[in-house]
Amino acid sequence: MRIGFVGAGRMAQAIAKGFTSRGIIKSRNIWASDRAEKTLERISTELRINVTHDNREVVEHSDILVLSVKPQVMDTVLAELSDLTDPSKLVVSVAAGVTLDHLQSRLLPDSRVIRLMPNTPILANAGASVYCVGKAAKPEDGPLIEALFKSVGTCDYLPENLMDAATGLSGSGPAFIFEAIDAMTSAGVQMGLPLSLAQRLVCQTVHGAGLLALQSGQSPAELRDAITSPGGTTIAGLSELEARGFRAALWQAVMTSAKRSAELGSGINDPVKPVDDKESPVCTIN
Repeated sequence: MRIGFVGAGRMAQAIAKGFTSRGIIKSRNIWASDRAEKTLERISTELRINVTHDNREVVEHSDILVLSVKPQVMDTVLAELSDLTDPSKLVVSVAAGVTLDHLQSRLLPDSRVIRLMPNTPILANAGASVYCVGKAAKPEDGPLIEALFKSVGTCDYLPENLMDAATGLSGSGPAFIFEAIDAMTSAGVQMGLPLSLAQRLVCQTVHGAGLLALQSGQSPAELRDAITSPGGTTIAGLSELEARGFRAALWQAVMTSAKRSAELGSGINDPVKPVDDKESPVCTIN
């Protein structure tokens, strides 16, 4: 199996590294294109994959083609590659908000298309991915993508009308957790803990809490209440979170991210300003 990435940004790198580290796909069978020479040099050295500036070369060497570019440049990419995406290739888009119908309308009519939303914890073999399948996809295409991404975390099928919601929740979610980790670590340092220890304690706490929520069979609310004693330290902290709108802020962050995903999808034909930063992880067409 050969896989290619059009756009070698952070998500493409995370997926490629996840697959190679687990031995799912050999590095010699992975191709990636990007306009940034230093990006290609770095990932070629780090991941030992094949790199090129030519998007069409990636298509030619791929059985699975991952379109990992920003939604605003997706149409440009599709216009360049549409004549190469015959039914022998499975096209997977990880661009937020870009619908299956939109992808299908700009590729060959019988192109096999899947819309996928992974997240960066794939780098730690702990990703959370969701996908939906296009009308021309083969029956085995969905299970194939699901099996690949389950090798680096979890992967679940969703009807497409829920993809933006999942984008806001699990696609953007790691950033919300990192923000919490950073804040809690800073608090620990302010109280005198060494930085490395504070960060390790917080990361292990988040990791352990997540595992417990997954494995215990109890709801998060039940687990929270189990460690919240009247007049104790935890309820004092929870009261402060409530007073400062912590729960509402997280709720709204997820909702706003999901809304933005839908906006990106509906606005992909908006004019795109040229990217002047040659080290940008966003692939542009040469």
